[in-house]
Amino acid sequence: MGEALRRLNFYSHRIHIKVEGFRLERLLDQALKAGLDLKAVRMTEDNALTCWLSREDLKRLRHFAKSAYRITVLQQSGPVPQAKSILQRPAFVIGFVLALTFVIWQSFFVRSIEISGYRGIPEEALLRCLQENGIRKGACRPDIDWEAAEQAIYDTFPQVTWAKLAYKGQKVYLYLSETDRDLYQKEETADAPTQQVYTDLVASCSGYIQTIYPYSGLALVEEGDYVKKGQILITGKVPIEPTTYDEESEGGRIYFVNAKGEVWARVPYYVTLRQERYLWGEKTENGKIVADRAEKTEDQAKRRAEQQLRLWTAENLPENAEILKKSLKFTRNGNIIEVSVLLEVRQQIAAQQEEQIGETDTDTPDH
Repeated sequence: MGEALRRLNFYSHRIHIKVEGFRLERLLDQALKAGLDLKAVRMTEDNALTCWLSREDLKRLRHFAKSAYRITVLQQSGPVPQAKSILQRPAFVIGFVLALTFVIWQSFFVRSIEISGYRGIPEEALLRCLQENGIRKGACRPDIDWEAAEQAIYDTFPQVTWAKLAYKGQKVYLYLSETDRDLYQKEETADAPTQQVYTDLVASCSGYIQTIYPYSGLALVEEGDYVKKGQILITGKVPIEPTTYDEESEGGRIYFVNAKGEVWARVPYYVTLRQERYLWGEKTENGKIVADRAEKTEDQAKRRAEQQLRLWTAENLPENAEILKKSLKFTRNGNIIEVSVLLEVRQQIAAQQEEQIGETDTDTPDH
């Protein structure tokens, strides 16, 4: 044990010294008898030698040498002196700390994404789904909601039966498994029905398309198109080859997703409001109280119509609706004033509609 400790002591802090004086063999004899571990002893001159020893052995050698010999430290080696040397250079320490911090900081960012296990789903579609959920090159790993991203894979691609996200260093891995049944051929046999479903986005009402943002799926309409209620706007049936919806009907392979996106349209509304033509009150004639009526002025009729219209819009328009234009036409008919209202409203019209894989679409896009 003592020998092991001496070795450890020596290698943790080695000191190279020069000893000068007469009768150096006498000093060496004392040192060896005392058990000092002197290494690489060399006579450099008649009255001088050099050697390596530990810091503790140097203290004991100085005790033996006293004033009869001069001991000069030539060099120090080992982790302890090196650390002291580094700490004496603050610029180097700061630079080292900054470099280490940068390396650690860089390790928290995604550099690449690798996907394995997919068959019919294009890799681009999977990468787009991950990107929409915060997993992209350059993303900070601690900011990613991994569970939400995995759930998005299930929600977007109904044929996925198992999905797992993992990371190692700066690389993200997506492992997934699709159903064993081939969901990608258009033709299906009667003895092999499927229970898999996907979703389309259809028009909740008729209108003119203003903007369309397909996050997942294939857009079947363009800006400026007029669409009818129930028409498919973004389909979850996406062709792999060829790459257009029309060509897919000729036998191309397809994959299925749950369509997602935003579709804004200008929707016209025609509303008829009714109000009484007269304002009723009371007056006194010959000491008697009799009913009195006065025809509404144009301003009074308009204020009443605006009040009725606000109530109608609150009950019939979605929260995200924005009235772009408004036209009111007044018609007096007997005791009633009819108000014909034309509204042009900007609103989202995309509504999810579940479809069963294998069924033939009943709706076709208007182009």
